[in-house]
Amino acid sequence: MAIEIKQNISNEDLEQLLLNSSYGWFQHTKNWIDYTMAMREDGSSNLSFGVYENNKLVAFIPLVKEYIYEYQKLNEFSMAGFPSVYPLFSNILSKNNKDKIEKLIFEQILQIAKEQDISYMNFYVSPLSDVVLNKELIVNPFNKFGFHDTTVSTNILSLEKDEDVLFRNFRKGTKSDIKTAIKNDFTLKVFDSANITRELFDIYKDLHFQAAGRKTRPDKTWDIMYEWIKDGVSILALTSKDDSYVSAQFVNTYDKKAYYQSGTTKPEFERERGIGHLSQWEILKYLKVNNFTHYELGWNWYPNISQEVADSKMLGISRFKAGFGADIYPLFRGEWFRDKEYMKKVYEKRLNQY
Repeated sequence: MAIEIKQNISNEDLEQLLLNSSYGWFQHTKNWIDYTMAMREDGSSNLSFGVYENNKLVAFIPLVKEYIYEYQKLNEFSMAGFPSVYPLFSNILSKNNKDKIEKLIFEQILQIAKEQDISYMNFYVSPLSDVVLNKELIVNPFNKFGFHDTTVSTNILSLEKDEDVLFRNFRKGTKSDIKTAIKNDFTLKVFDSANITRELFDIYKDLHFQAAGRKTRPDKTWDIMYEWIKDGVSILALTSKDDSYVSAQFVNTYDKKAYYQSGTTKPEFERERGIGHLSQWEILKYLKVNNFTHYELGWNWYPNISQEVADSKMLGISRFKAGFGADIYPLFRGEWFRDKEYMKKVYEKRLNQY
């Protein structure tokens, strides 16, 4: 077989590969790469590459070089601090060919890391890829390439169940919180490509600024997220009370699967019971009506030393997500250090946090 590595991949080739791969999801798209690069527009480089077999794209790896946020003289492979994603492989590949190309890709990644003076990298496998949902990938694929295993887990709801079954499987406290929010006159509406406006999106942006107390990222990233909604690959949920918007949730919606990307609430409403629970319930109902099959609520954090050390807030978020009766799937992750001094700093920081 004639194998060739190329850096300039056409959108047409990538979209065709995505249609014919069990390994992909939204994080493999140009949409996600552009967004993460915009997050650090003053210091990121797109080094993504693909593998062609007999002039046909059979594998693709998003790869972005950026400075390490805490130590800006050092570089890493990541996507705005979010892990890089496991390669996309064509379903036409035999197991032997897939394994050979996987090995080639990681050899190339390590070579580029040396050339680009990369101190650190971390990767994960998208839990919404079919190989994870169908339990075809059951072992961390990064271990064999020398990565440290930092696997955790994530919550994914199957939306093929009836609505009353979904609600019945919620934790008792979650159901009670939803009913309380409804009783207190909170209402939610979902906006998608059919009804989103810039004015509505800017409400979400303003709520985020109010909650953070400052501007946290470049304007371009907000423009990209707005375009995602218009293009049908994201939705926005806005919660209101007394004709005033108090909370917002942003969800990626791609290939009939959804991922809860972010949410924000006005500071004075943060302790209001049930707003977050009601938001997730209404988002679930929207996704189900629109024939989505899975909804990933988010990752589970544990009180241990891993790629991060979860504080009480992170552990509380995990408990919140666990209240919706989702199935638990592995979130395969791995990290790799090239700079031993940086590795020492990272592990000392984690130990002190723990």
